[in-house]
Amino acid sequence: MKFNKNIGYNLLLALLILCSSCAEDEVAFSNTDYLFNAIQIQKFDYAQRVGVGKIYQGKYSADKDSIYFDVTYFPDEKAPTYQDWVIQGSVFKGAKVVPGLSGVKDLTDPVSVTVYAPDGVTKREVVIVTKIYEIPYGELEKGFGRYNKLWTKSAADLGGWVTNAQTSLVVVGDELIVNNDTKDFLVYDKRTGLKKDKTVPVPAGNKSHIFALAVDKNDVLHAVSFINANTTDIFKIYRWSSGLDKEPEVFFQVSGTDIQTTKNTGMGRSLSICGDTYGDAQLMVALDGYGGAESRIVRIPVVNGVPTQMPDVFEAPNVSWTWRGKGIAASPTGKTPYFALSLGSPQGLVYYDNAGEHKFVTNAANSNFLNKVAVSGACYFEFNHARYLAASSCSWPGDLRMLIFSVDDPTLISSNKSENAERYSILNPFCENWEIKSNGNTNGTGDITVQIQRDGKTALVYMLDTNTGIMAYELTNVGSSSK
Repeated sequence: MKFNKNIGYNLLLALLILCSSCAEDEVAFSNTDYLFNAIQIQKFDYAQRVGVGKIYQGKYSADKDSIYFDVTYFPDEKAPTYQDWVIQGSVFKGAKVVPGLSGVKDLTDPVSVTVYAPDGVTKREVVIVTKIYEIPYGELEKGFGRYNKLWTKSAADLGGWVTNAQTSLVVVGDELIVNNDTKDFLVYDKRTGLKKDKTVPVPAGNKSHIFALAVDKNDVLHAVSFINANTTDIFKIYRWSSGLDKEPEVFFQVSGTDIQTTKNTGMGRSLSICGDTYGDAQLMVALDGYGGAESRIVRIPVVNGVPTQMPDVFEAPNVSWTWRGKGIAASPTGKTPYFALSLGSPQGLVYYDNAGEHKFVTNAANSNFLNKVAVSGACYFEFNHARYLAASSCSWPGDLRMLIFSVDDPTLISSNKSENAERYSILNPFCENWEIKSNGNTNGTGDITVQIQRDGKTALVYMLDTNTGIMAYELTNVGSSSK
């Protein structure tokens, strides 16, 4: 048979292409392609069916064949058990862990797993080892260490609550104050949550809703009246300068016609204060969206105890809210830094400083926020030389969660939990679920407040969910000793 040169050429070309393809399949993988980017464990709560309490990060041994979890407890605490843990780990895209990490684990004995690189062949065996031991405690130079739940009470247990009337709370001295819409404020013991046989009288002559309370750095109570902006209604900020049992003064007021916005925009559903209103402070009041996109915040600077006559109305970039929003001042002397957030939907939370904008990841799949309302309340505070933002979140089934974010390093704010769990845990060192389900709070309204104790060694954090109740935590400066 006569050889066809064209056929021979085509066969040779196909063979060369095939060989080239085979060569390309021989991909060399680096060590990081079949190692965990981050891995963590947390105790599993069977009632809530989620991990709860402290999160422990795993650390690789020098030769990368073992991962160690150091589960520690203090001398006055009960030792954790090795049973009932959940493991979460992130690996290189396309890599696979065998056996999988899902389910509740007993970590009494080492757990062996194999991490396969994306080629499905290259692999590394790794042993997960958990050690539980007691450590001495000492005072941290920065931030909080140990924390404990003070109490959780439902609306019925608290007493005095009325449907949709309780939306904000603050602590003044030893008393926890909760708003009551147009009626006198409710008073509770901050340490126990027990209702006191007293109230804080609503300002005389006030005919408006009072949705928001706030305190300055000296625990002085303030409240705002609610108005429709761009009307002749007068917006007022009340201050209890002579005690909670006395009539408050009108610390600041402005006509709604001086707020350049649409007639349907509300003003007074939120309030934040940073600083001392008898000295220097910044007050922020976000405008409502009322069904349309809104991103404006009214800022009222206070210098030497005197509030500005004409407030600054500004737009917070790259965040908007359809109904309720909040601006949170984080400096007593200037506009920045500050936070702007959507209280509800669409989800959005941004921190602004002199370097620019830092947007939080709020998607439930990539963060610790829940899936209905990323943020229903938030509060900025400083404790033991560290800066934090406390926030509340809820989900469609009615789950509730309190979160605390460390904002000392703004570059961490954009961290994505699914991509780097360890980096995200530095940003979000506190994540606690509420055992009570949200009770008919269809709008996801709520509030967070923080009181730093006089000795500077503890901070009390309170989370309110409208129609549901209040949960209270104590943060301390006690952590593991460096000795």
